[in-house]
This record gives sequence, C-alpha cells and structure tokens, in this order.
Amino acid sequence: MASITLTDSPPSAHLVWESADLPAGTHSIRVTRTADRAFVVRGGSALFADGGAVLDDYEIPVGVAVSYVAEAFDSDGVSLGTVDALSGSVASDPSKGWVSDPTDPSSVIQVELKGDFGSQLTRVRQVQTYQVGDRLVSLLGARGKLTQVPLRMQTKTLADADALDAILGQSVVLIRVPPPVRVPRNLYVVVATTNELDQNVQYGQSWVIWDITGDEIDATTLDILVPVVTYQDYMDAFPLYSDAMAAYATYFDAIKNPPV
Repeated sequence: MASITLTDSPPSAHLVWESADLPAGTHSIRVTRTADRAFVVRGGSALFADGGAVLDDYEIPVGVAVSYVAEAFDSDGVSLGTVDALSGSVASDPSKGWVSDPTDPSSVIQVELKGDFGSQLTRVRQVQTYQVGDRLVSLLGARGKLTQVPLRMQTKTLADADALDAILGQSVVLIRVPPPVRVPRNLYVVVATTNELDQNVQYGQSWVIWDITGDEIDATTLDILVPVVTYQDYMDAFPLYSDAMAAYATYFDAIKNPPV
C-alpha cells in the first residue's frame, strides 16, 4: 500500500508506491507536491516505477498541509491517470526556519528567524501609461518575483555559521519557514551580499546574526547532486553480500528501507 513517512528534523518525506498502487502498464510516474504552490518534486519528473517507486522529498514545506499526487505513464509516455494522494504535514517552530542547497539535502541547517524576517515583500512589474484623448490608461506587465526580501537570521554555533556561509554562496538557496511569515513556504533565493554580525564574540559566545536580503528566483530543475544515502551506507551496514540478501528480499525493499 502507498505510504508517506515524515521526518521533522531535518524536514523530509519518504514516499513509497507499491506495484499494486499503480495502474497496470505503469513505466514511470510524475510526482507533484502541493502546498501553497504546486511543484514537481525534485527527482520525480520521470521516476522509474515499473514494479513500484520510491521518492524522497527533501524540500517539503514546513508547518502546512502538503499533498503528493503521482501521475502514471506507460512506456510510450501516455498518461494512465493519477493515483490517490499522499498527505501529511511537518511540524515546525514558528521562530525557526531551515536553509539548504536544494541539490545537496545534507547541507540543511536550522536557523533562528529574527523579528524582521520577511517583514517587507516587494514585487515589481513594468507599467506603461498612455494618454488616450482625455483619459490616462495603463498597460501592466506580470508582477515579478520578490526582491530584496529581509532574511535576517541567527546561527548559534560556529559550525552552523560555517555551514550557512557555504550554503549562501550557492547559486540557489532554499529557505523554508512556517506561517505566519508571508513568504512562499518554499522560498528559492539568490543572496548577493552576506553580512555577518558577530555581536557576541566578545562574551565568549558563538552566535552570529546574518543581516542579509535575498531575491526570489525559480527553483532549479536539477536532480539531487549529492545523495543522502549512498552505496557506501549499504556496504557499511552490511559488510557481506549475504547480509544484505538476508535483510532485503528485493532491490525494491532495499530502497524502501535504506540503512539509517
């Protein structure tokens, strides 16, 4: 039976569809996540599903209800329809958020949100006005994405400060925060300038306040480049091939239940 297993820290969803859950003749599935917006889950645009499928979503929004729908396709790419949705939610402290490189889920860290985080949401669109007789009319372009969003946050350890600095240096940064902050639940940004305020160093503390802003951009369509579970994890858990064979009846069982 199809299942969803949620992890709160760091936030993720482990999705499993058994062969019996999918229409006969299914070759691949496309998995769409819906919260405040709809996204195709990274790695889930053409997921091989002959005999079942497993997908991990390391970008699940926090603090809101989330629904996953899988659309099945045959080997010729013809849609076979959708299967029942998998739903759930990840709990989150409203004073905290998660920051990561979306192509490297292991990079995720939790940060504290300062009081003015997301306090100003600016969208720009092109506007042209024309005089038509005695009337003034306008031509409006589409509203753009958020610009210069205040992302003031705090790390409490030097290790987290180093990790956050490395993430902010990437071309796309994913920030996930729960309501009531009125930013997209999955906010993809680029950060042009980083400002670290090491205000507590003189007191022997390691807190760093990050006084930064970000410009919203589209999510990348790349697959995960740095896997969370690797073949080495299986080798470490099962030194002998016979050990793995005893633990897992099939390859599908192995990817459904990776070693922790």
